[in-house]
Order: sequence, then structure tokens, then C-alpha cells
Amino acid sequence: MKITNIDIRYIDESGKPITAEEFLKKLIGKLPNFYESEEQLRTIWSNPDTREELLYKLAEIGIGEKHLEKLKEMFDAEDCDIFDVLAHISFNSDLKKRVERVEHVRWTSILFEQYEDLKAKDFLTFLLKQYEQHGVWEIWRHKLNGLVSLFKRGSVSEIAWSFGGSEELVKAYYELQKWLYEV
Repeated sequence: MKITNIDIRYIDESGKPITAEEFLKKLIGKLPNFYESEEQLRTIWSNPDTREELLYKLAEIGIGEKHLEKLKEMFDAEDCDIFDVLAHISFNSDLKKRVERVEHVRWTSILFEQYEDLKAKDFLTFLLKQYEQHGVWEIWRHKLNGLVSLFKRGSVSEIAWSFGGSEELVKAYYELQKWLYEV
């Protein structure tokens, strides 16, 4: 594990400034309370609902979105997913860039083959681009309707219809995220 930016400063839950090293020690000490293996972390992270629950629990102990983003800076991993940084810290796993995860989905998954409608495939590609550019915060479950609007190729019901209905759209959204974290 190589920390590349030790000048980052953190504020702990009591408002006291702490160094990057102190923050990392605190984090390492608390992570085993949330998952026991890389596979368990991957399972939690690949589902938007359980990922959100984990992020909420981390925020409750003072490790919120800003802290996690700073953690990526600490490891010179701004182009990586927070999952990769957590797996790296916890299990010394290799850091993967979001673009690698997107390419995995595009070239090895069967996700795109499941849909005949071009609009459905285009929406999945759009979602991958949003993830690649903005990270995991962009693909939370509650953002799905907003992402459809941002796609600008139809209403929510029109996009859902291209997948075979609302339930199928949500299923594809979850399946896409499962594929993202398979690698």
C-alpha cells in the first residue's frame, strides 16, 4: 500500500484536525466491522442498496463522501472507484480505474446482448459514461430517474419501455452495477 499524498488533512468526528496517517489508521481499524473479505465487500458494493447502506454506516462514524474522495487523493487514485481504494486498504488489492471497469462491462458482459432496442443499449452506454466520468456517486438508485432525464432521449416511461417495462429498467440498472464490480 503506497500513500502518495500525505499532506491531506482530515477533521475527525469531534472536529479535531488529524493527519492522513492518523485518519488511515482509524479507518483501517473500523473497516473490519463492515465486511470480512474482499468478496463480501464486492457483494455489498455491487448492489446500489447495500452500497448505500455501507456508505451511510461509514458516514455515521465520521467517514463521509468528502473523506472517501480525499482518501482517493491520498493514494493518487482519483480515477478509481472508492470500492478499489477500500479493497486496497483492507486486502492490499490492486487499484483499478473506473475506465477499466467500464471496458470490462462493454467487452465481457452479456448485459448489452439482452436488449434488442437500441435506445436501451444507448442508455446503458450513457450510464457507463456517467460512472466513468463522475464515479459511484452518480449511479445511486435514487438517481435513476434523473439520469433518464439527463439522457434526453425520452421520458422515464419511454426509456423503461425500451427495456420491457419499469421493473426491467431497474433490473438492468442493478445488473450493470453488478458487472462493474465483477472485475
